[in-house]
Amino acid sequence: MFNYLILNGYLFFVSFAATYILTPFAIYFAVKFKVVDQPGFRKLHENPTPLFGGTAIFLSFTIVAVIHMLLALRLKLNPSHLSPDSFLYSQIVDFNPDYLRLLIIFGGGLFILLIGLLDDLLDLPVPFRLAIEFIIATVVVLSGLKPEIPLGSPFTEIIAVVWIVGVTNAFNLLDGADGLSCGTAVICSLGLSLCLIMQWTFQPMVSALLASFAGACFGFLPYNFPRARAFLGSAGSMFIGYMLGVSVLLSSLMNFESLGIRVFSIPLFVLAVPLYDTLSVILIRLKNGKNILKGDFNHFVHRLIRKGLSPRKSVTIIYLISVFTLCNAFFLINIKPSSTVIILQVLLCIVILIAVEKVASVKLGNYEKIS
Repeated sequence: MFNYLILNGYLFFVSFAATYILTPFAIYFAVKFKVVDQPGFRKLHENPTPLFGGTAIFLSFTIVAVIHMLLALRLKLNPSHLSPDSFLYSQIVDFNPDYLRLLIIFGGGLFILLIGLLDDLLDLPVPFRLAIEFIIATVVVLSGLKPEIPLGSPFTEIIAVVWIVGVTNAFNLLDGADGLSCGTAVICSLGLSLCLIMQWTFQPMVSALLASFAGACFGFLPYNFPRARAFLGSAGSMFIGYMLGVSVLLSSLMNFESLGIRVFSIPLFVLAVPLYDTLSVILIRLKNGKNILKGDFNHFVHRLIRKGLSPRKSVTIIYLISVFTLCNAFFLINIKPSSTVIILQVLLCIVILIAVEKVASVKLGNYEKIS
């Protein structure tokens, strides 16, 4: 396991450096072409802020992934430079990815990024944007990317499409405060990466991809954490959600044969915070008789801010909750619990999420401004 941690750490650092270097260029072009998010209603920032952050993440992650895949392929064709006893040699010999599927996945990510950029520029109608997302997700799923669960076709395909679109939009909806969506993505990506080098869910290639993706997101965080100098925009937050949703399907975390009932619970624990935020805000809108597609101030981070916490503290608390729910996923992977244990864990996570909102100070804070 140590060797895989070293490899993943290397990919994390390379992607981090690439995003950190590319982001100033993204900021420059966003300002030059006036692709900025203006202050206004439902906005926490006070100054116009560039929106091309997601482009830097996409480019750095894609470039690093493609370069290292090509390097691995070249070494596999001519492994004479490697010692047969080395860890890298064993990985190169076993390196046999489905290139067509990866091309479709990265192509889908590109189209998600483009539809997000159009949304940033033109403020696309939500139903139109969702329709495009469903088309992209359907193409990706038809490439063979679906959960290995005993439901049969077309139910597994439907679940996969809804999962991809749901997680894509969960991170888009979560992006309501500086650093929130990007930082949560780092935690989720690293968590998934670690999950995939454990005994029951061993899948090192997907783990390496997720480590690289986490590094790409982390490289943007210095520019995005309060007070942010750049935003992900819809392009970035949607791409982040898309890649995490696809990665779960690409991994062994939705394999019923190896994980049993845990096949449903592990991904939910890893992505608990964005999924909870999306579900809770939809339920609040339904309760209030509001359009579920119309934005408001009822997201998890907004509710914490209304309790009197600053945006920075609210984001930090949500980070900690993400780490907590991630620990539950590790627990499930390393033991074979009964369904009762899983239910108790789910209930515990729900109680923690609700308690955070209740325990926060009742003093009404100024949630229009970043402190």
